[in-house]
Amino acid sequence: MPAKNLTLYIPADLAEQMDGFTEVNWSKIARDAIEIYIQDRIQTSVPSSVLNKLRKEKGKEFADGKKFALEEIVPQITYRKLDEFFKRVNNMAEGRRSDEAAISGVPIDMISIRHYLEEAALSHIWWFFGKLPEEATDEFARGILSVIEETWKKLQK
Repeated sequence: MPAKNLTLYIPADLAEQMDGFTEVNWSKIARDAIEIYIQDRIQTSVPSSVLNKLRKEKGKEFADGKKFALEEIVPQITYRKLDEFFKRVNNMAEGRRSDEAAISGVPIDMISIRHYLEEAALSHIWWFFGKLPEEATDEFARGILSVIEETWKKLQK
């Protein structure tokens, strides 16, 4: 079956917001969303309306974490603290990779390393950058982590 082109209507206010993210491949995001929708319909009996509601909540948690980071963490952040944070997290991930290789005889795959690195980072955010809100979820912390990582990457350039 040949590829399919799709025309998509985007309201002006949303299109304006999209224009602010020039690095984003919006076609890929639309393809991914369609694929997720189809997989959800095939693989689960949970209504897509419930899944969509939960995804929006998850997205809001992530966005709230980013906002918190930009308002509460970034203004007080220091290079030394960032450097220490990433050294600690990377050392923990490297130790995990070595432990897994020693136990199984096979090096741990990069997806597992990334997952472990994220877990280590999430557990250290509060220690390095201050107290998180009591009701903070993992997704909220991932939003914070995305801002911290973006800040660090921009410093490395």
